[in-house]
Amino acid sequence: MGSSSSSAADPEYQKRKITDMNKKQPKTGDLIEIFRSTYQHWAVYIGGGYVVHLVVKGEFNTRCELVRPNLGVVKKEKLEEVVGNDRWKINNYLDKKNKPQKVYAILKQAVGFIGDRLHYNLATYNCKHFATELRYGKPVSQQNKKQPKPGDLIEIFRSTYQHWAVYIGGGYVVHLVVKGELVRPNLGVVKKEKLEEVVGNDRWKINNYLDKKYKPHQAHAIVKQATGFIDTQLPYSLLTCNCEHFANDLRYGKAICRQVNKVVGAIVRIVVGVIRR
Repeated sequence: MGSSSSSAADPEYQKRKITDMNKKQPKTGDLIEIFRSTYQHWAVYIGGGYVVHLVVKGEFNTRCELVRPNLGVVKKEKLEEVVGNDRWKINNYLDKKNKPQKVYAILKQAVGFIGDRLHYNLATYNCKHFATELRYGKPVSQQNKKQPKPGDLIEIFRSTYQHWAVYIGGGYVVHLVVKGELVRPNLGVVKKEKLEEVVGNDRWKINNYLDKKYKPHQAHAIVKQATGFIDTQLPYSLLTCNCEHFANDLRYGKAICRQVNKVVGAIVRIVVGVIRR
């Protein structure tokens, strides 16, 4: 595996008493949960005041934001420096469900990873997956607690909008996209792709938000219709036929877009407000 850390041992630092937000001292092999402003970062305590954790290449120790979308690096750093001014706690939350590996095995494996570059994906292999794999021998993350079922709608949170797709099973989705190479901007193409590749490093969730208003089609019917559209070019309009319209049409037989309705509603309210002045 990778090379050892360049950080020299600091006897004075190692003698200091380190406690979490609950006044507990970490032991070798413990999982450390760090509360950033919008997410939790995870590390494995290896003793002497140090942790091993998976971070994004180019970031040092305080953020887990992506610089290179699919590449992380395993670092050994002082726990206090990784935590910074954030709160943290020992959180071996899966101990009741999964048997932890022996402490020496966790330590040996963690140290062996130091300096290694690993595949990074927010949905399928992030810092929490890495830490739990070291402690329990298998990667676990609650980024998405629910597993999608065929026919489910998938909402993906891009930086300025939500992208929508339909899950068809086996880790794949079908969705309507507009490719930059298309000569005609009013055309979209239906693609079958891996969910994790479509999601990239964005957040996502299962969101069948119209189930209480409309009866969904049977799962097999949704999947059959969705796969029948693969590689088909369809008219694309941000207001009348976008990815959310397409996904809802497959599940409910209704081409509805909540995003557009919100925008149109906001515009109408602005116009009415101007007229009333």
